[in-house]
Amino acid sequence: MMATVARYRFGEIDYLDSDATWHTLLTIECYDETPISQHLFLPIVSMGGEDDKWIGWGATIPDSEGNYYYTSFSPAGYFLPWLCMKIFRLPVAEKSLYLFNNGLFCLSAIIFVLLLWEVYRENRYRNLLVIIGVISYVFAPELLHGMGIVYWNQSIMQVTLLLQIYAYYRYAVNKNEKARLFFYVTAFINPYIEWTGYVANVGFAIAEIIVNYKDSKIRGLKKAIILGLITVLSFAAFCGHYLLRTDTATFFMALKNRFMARNVTTSVLLTDVIGGYLKSFLYLWVVLLALTIWAFIKKGNVEIRNGILLFVSSFPVLENIIMKEHALSYTYDRMKGAFVLILILCEIVRNILETYNTKKSAVIIVGVFIASAWLNITSYMNNPAYIWEVDYRNSNSQVAEYVVTKYPDAIYASDTAIRGYMNLLFGRGIYEWQSFDSATEIASQKEKQTVVFINKDGYKLQQVYVKDISSGMITEISIQDGMITEVLME
Repeated sequence: MMATVARYRFGEIDYLDSDATWHTLLTIECYDETPISQHLFLPIVSMGGEDDKWIGWGATIPDSEGNYYYTSFSPAGYFLPWLCMKIFRLPVAEKSLYLFNNGLFCLSAIIFVLLLWEVYRENRYRNLLVIIGVISYVFAPELLHGMGIVYWNQSIMQVTLLLQIYAYYRYAVNKNEKARLFFYVTAFINPYIEWTGYVANVGFAIAEIIVNYKDSKIRGLKKAIILGLITVLSFAAFCGHYLLRTDTATFFMALKNRFMARNVTTSVLLTDVIGGYLKSFLYLWVVLLALTIWAFIKKGNVEIRNGILLFVSSFPVLENIIMKEHALSYTYDRMKGAFVLILILCEIVRNILETYNTKKSAVIIVGVFIASAWLNITSYMNNPAYIWEVDYRNSNSQVAEYVVTKYPDAIYASDTAIRGYMNLLFGRGIYEWQSFDSATEIASQKEKQTVVFINKDGYKLQQVYVKDISSGMITEISIQDGMITEVLME
């Protein structure tokens, strides 16, 4: 709760990876504006008006009705927050998505507590290990950001992947057969939700072979094959959903292109991705180094138990290497690294506590983790690379409301990329990467008499130009000190 309240900021701000939040909000809005029978809860980015159809939007593909769909991530990441907003009657807004994302954050923290409680259930220091584990988790900078003001499919994966790890530990290590079915359910769900699920399932399949190697190699292989089949079925469900509305060849070509744009063959340096992890968890690395040295001073080594748990927790991180461009561009993709990092920290702390076995050492360790949590949250809140102040959001809203009210029946276009924020700001589809001439041609084809040409710098509106096609006259609309002015240019 403290972490949730402390990082709550809205108003005249922008933030790292805000395009993910706006993209989600756009799709949620489009869900409401277009009949479900058309979009089938696919990640639609076309708004509901007749003039909003057949407007391209980044790397999307159309259906026969002119609705465009995003193919890189599954519908689950949009449907669940939409459902939450419907159930609780929340508006389609950043604050609503923030509340949903914080709910996921709390849920993931609870599951992490359950996992640690299970792992150390026979250890005399269980309570302390659980406390330092959850403190480290909820105050990690990347989670403060990626499960707060920024939302994307990885927020859901932070819950469901942890559920899969927890179920697997109970089933494979603690021999709880009831957990096996739940594990298989999550093994189906996670690849559908996000790419990490495919990589995670490979790790779990390898773990099955390792766990069963001594008793029965054949049994381990059979279990690995079952996981492989479940993963294939998950991919089939993902593709089948899209193919209900889109062309087969177009869909698979888009899927291939998005994978090639993000994968290991890109020019992104692996050292940059690793450096990103240092920023994502910040002072936890300092604690890891300090405690490792402390443990070595007394014992000369660190005993790491629960090797299979550490293996299945670390294997999903390989997705950040396979899709390294995405891991560098969108830092929330690194949140899953928290699981293995904190599990290792807990193991090192266990070593120290069992070696020294004194109340003083326990007090020092708690103090260290509280200090690192404080440093992490203050660093996050004061770091302008995460959230920074701007001076244009209110003025943008004024201009957009003025233009849309005065020119409701016009073609809207821009010479730059258009993403969720601009669509929601103007409440309509906007043709991207257009010139004034090409936008005029589109208007003529659509039998429109007006072109609204949006000039912007990132999210900040510059001038908006309005062209009357019949007269050729162009009006420049701008705002200064809260006052909107129109200047006739020709």
